[in-house]
Parts: sequence; structure tokens; C-alpha cells
Amino acid sequence: MLAKIMEISTLVGTPMTYVLIHIWPSLAAQKRSEEPSGDNAFVMDLVQTEQRMVQDGRGRYKRLDGVFVHPDRATGDEEWEQETFNLNVPEEIKRNIEDYLARRIERSGTKDAYPDFHARPALVRSKDDPRGILGMSDVQALVGSEVTVK
Repeated sequence: MLAKIMEISTLVGTPMTYVLIHIWPSLAAQKRSEEPSGDNAFVMDLVQTEQRMVQDGRGRYKRLDGVFVHPDRATGDEEWEQETFNLNVPEEIKRNIEDYLARRIERSGTKDAYPDFHARPALVRSKDDPRGILGMSDVQALVGSEVTVK
């Protein structure tokens, strides 16, 4: 199954990322210029960074006073030092699509099958970028790219 990312935008009035894909049963069908056999619209709650506790190579967490403590010895009263790290947003988008396609294949022909055309055109989209996701060049490079699963 092949999906092509057609649009990446946001939903008006929210920070949510909207991703529209068109779906073909195979690369051959897409190359023959057949119309898509389905679509789907994703609404993803994406962020560029997250926080985690600072950890050393031995799996110990760093307290605010600079002391590293193994999680088994933590008392629950510790205040941990946090660090900010970057997420791979394009990979998260692709992984969400791959997971969806795999579920779609798995459920095909069953009572739990997904409808062929699943996008909701009534969702109002914009290019507002409250979280800076649309401004990431590697995210915009996904538009027009293909995601496949077997």
C-alpha cells in the first residue's frame, strides 16, 4: 500500500497539525496515474521539543544538587534536573502514517475495515504555525513524498 502526503497545515484556532494523504493499493497503480483508492486526514499533536530527566550512562538520574541517583534508590522527594531535547518531527509524521496503513491492511475485508475515503473536508485548515512545525524545512519536504507498507 502506498500513501502520498498531499498537504501539511494546521487546524484553524488550534496548534494541531493536519496531514492529508492519498492512498493507492500499490506503487504500480499510482504510477499508472490511477486516481487514489482512498485518503485519510490526520490531526497530530506535534511539538518540536520535549523534556526529560538528565541521566548518566549508568541509568542514574541527576538531582538538582548535582548528585546522580539510581531509580531504585529514589525516595520520591527528589527534584530532578531536566533537559530539553529535539524530536524528529518528520519521522513521527511518517511513523503515524505507516502505523495507519498497517492497521488499514490488517483490517481490510473485516467488519472493522476503514472507509476508503476518510478525510473530512469540513476541517478548516490554515498556514498558521503556533508551534513552528510548518516552518521546519524537513517537515515541508514531506509534502509530495511517499510512504509505503507491505
